[in-house]
Formats: sequence, C-alpha cells, structure tokens
Amino acid sequence: MEQSLAELKLCKGSQFNPKVVEAALRALSRAEPPRTTSQMPESQLEKRRFSHFYNDGLAGFYNEDYLKVVLQQNQDSYEYKSMNAIHLKNLSKCNKRKSWGQGDLLLKMFAEDIQSRYPKAMIFRVYGNNFAILSRERSNAPLQNSQ
Repeated sequence: MEQSLAELKLCKGSQFNPKVVEAALRALSRAEPPRTTSQMPESQLEKRRFSHFYNDGLAGFYNEDYLKVVLQQNQDSYEYKSMNAIHLKNLSKCNKRKSWGQGDLLLKMFAEDIQSRYPKAMIFRVYGNNFAILSRERSNAPLQNSQ
C-alpha cells in the first residue's frame, strides 16, 4: 500500500490529474488491504457466471481449467478434503462402433449417474473420458467397476 501511494505522489501532475491524486491519497491512506484475496466466486450468481467460461458443454460439468483454479485456491482454504478420479473405459470404442452421437449419449447418461451419486460435490470432466470429483468430506467410496 505504501509503495502504491508513493507511486501516485510521484506521478501526480505528469501521469495523473493532481486533484484525483489528492482525493485518492485521502481515501487510500485509511484503507486496509484485505489479508487474503480470492478469485473464487462467492454467490450462486457469481458461480454461474464463472462456470460459463469453465463449463464442459457435453457433460455439463466444469472443465479441467476450472479444476486447476479450484485446486490452486484449495491450497489456502482446504475447503475440499477429498478427490476421486473416475476413468470411463471404452468410450472411444463406443464412438467407433456405434457413432459419436451414441458416445455422447452414453457420456451424458454417465454424467447424470455421477451427479446423482455425488450431489454435493464439484465434478469436473478432464480430458474427455476422465472425471475428478471434489468433496468437502473425506471420502473413499468408489463407483462400482462396470464395462
């Protein structure tokens, strides 16, 4: 904060309007910077807006880019206590044998099943047929292995 105020003073009259700098110095001299900052959305509306950029359109889950953001944030907050990984086997075989449309339908049904099993978790589709499930509670309850 001190460096920022000094920079404002230094550039007053050359880069910044002197009246604006004086007003900013008065307002900012009493300001307390936050102890921590977060890029994470807090309200439901912010979460929906945020997820628009990080949403996998097919499965309806968040994508791997958002998983990276959440994991980075979780290093400080420890909000999520467990992560399960699921690999959907043979999806590419289904796409080749039946069609991409049938594979997409299978993927959507699988996504609905995961969502019903983990209604309170954050679920991410990672690299096509892999899924990451973040949960606030510790969990080691795997899905049953099925072909």
